[in-house]
Amino acid sequence: MNSATIVHELVKRPSITKDGEGRVGSYVAKLMEKNGFKVTLQEVVNSQNGTSGVITSTVGARSFNVLATKGESLNVLLQAHMDTVGPWLPVSNDWIKIRGRGSADTKGPLGAMIAAAISASKKGYTNFGLLGTVREETDFAGAIQAARLFRELNQIPKLIIDGEPTNFELMGINGMQGRAEVKVSFNGTNTHVATPGEKDNAVLKMSKAILDLEELRKNLPLHQVLGQTIINSTRVDATENGTNSIPHNAAFWVDARTSVPAGQIVNMIEAAVAPNGGKVTVTDLWDPIPPLSEGVKGLGVVALNDLKVIPEVPSYVGESHVWSREGIPSVIVGPGLTSLAHQPDESITISDIKRGEELYLNVIKEACRP
Repeated sequence: MNSATIVHELVKRPSITKDGEGRVGSYVAKLMEKNGFKVTLQEVVNSQNGTSGVITSTVGARSFNVLATKGESLNVLLQAHMDTVGPWLPVSNDWIKIRGRGSADTKGPLGAMIAAAISASKKGYTNFGLLGTVREETDFAGAIQAARLFRELNQIPKLIIDGEPTNFELMGINGMQGRAEVKVSFNGTNTHVATPGEKDNAVLKMSKAILDLEELRKNLPLHQVLGQTIINSTRVDATENGTNSIPHNAAFWVDARTSVPAGQIVNMIEAAVAPNGGKVTVTDLWDPIPPLSEGVKGLGVVALNDLKVIPEVPSYVGESHVWSREGIPSVIVGPGLTSLAHQPDESITISDIKRGEELYLNVIKEACRP
């Protein structure tokens, strides 16, 4: 089965995140098992702490990663997520382009990886694997579960190639920024707006703190490689007790893209909002990814040397941050256009899929030389 056919089969199977990713997972598992891979289904739990039970989608299917391996170790692991955003789109294949939800992000790269892995196996290469994850579009629960199991089973990949539609440009070589998202809460006193005198106004406290954060933006850390830390206030909320009353609490959220450890930025935010009574709750925290070391660049990355490196350090958070937290180096690269991801005209060309297959096969060959 060629790579384009595999991608078409993947796209035909709806796998909107949290809604039946198991349909794609079952297809991938059966295909890899049929081709002689050791296949493990990693059931995914519903919290980053791994304590709240196995996820079941709204269609009743359990949510699981698919790990397919050849050999005893993982010199390189090809990895891409199996879930997509919504809504579902009609699927078509004119053998020039495959159209449909997930064709670019990221079933195109996944299908190319599957074809490359099968081809490498038939050529006798060993000590590599393929991982299809779930929940990338929401909370990275799939990658978090996979990383935990790698650690527990002492099966740490030496390098992960993270398949995303980058139009064959390398991302992550120079590192990636981290993220800190926090909720800042304020308490006040619920009073009628007509009550005389000074009010204990939670909304006023929040407004002053937002302005103080604007001052903080002038003094944020700058990293020589990872660039400028950025913070933005993104949304506000207040508890309403009627149209003529002052709320007893209010809150706003801050999203920071960090070039230094994310906890350091949280501390700076806490200091800035404290004078107005702000209480900080961390809702998301990911440290930056350091640039790839020279030693790691020899582990299959040499097969990517002819590709263009995206010069800008990415400021979004992805599954590579999960791998970095476990000390696993990764590079992001794949067929397809980022600009078509999540779009109503999402598609990928057959020629890109075939080029992706060749690219990933060369990575396996370099990383798994006899």
